[in-house]
Amino acid sequence: MLVTDTLVVQGANDTPVYYSHKVHPLPQLKIVMASTGTAEVAEALLEYISTQAGLRDIDDVDKIATEKLREFQENVAEEHGDAETTTIYLYGFPFGTRNAVA
Repeated sequence: MLVTDTLVVQGANDTPVYYSHKVHPLPQLKIVMASTGTAEVAEALLEYISTQAGLRDIDDVDKIATEKLREFQENVAEEHGDAETTTIYLYGFPFGTRNAVA
């Protein structure tokens, strides 16, 4: 079971601005993604791994995640002037196994 809050805050005073899902099942990849921090960065990764052809499991996502997250963080910082810390948690099953990894 993965449990998160849904509140998204902004600015130095952590002003509440909206609510967002922070746990995302990706059954086609046998992955669940959870996130904290800058919502736009997490949403960009979610969209990318949801639509990228050729990804089949958590191992494939792991190979591209660091580079893509850096790219998304830079894009968000350019657009919004700030992109604080984002933490992504991936839980899933590598292709052909029944052993979960994180």
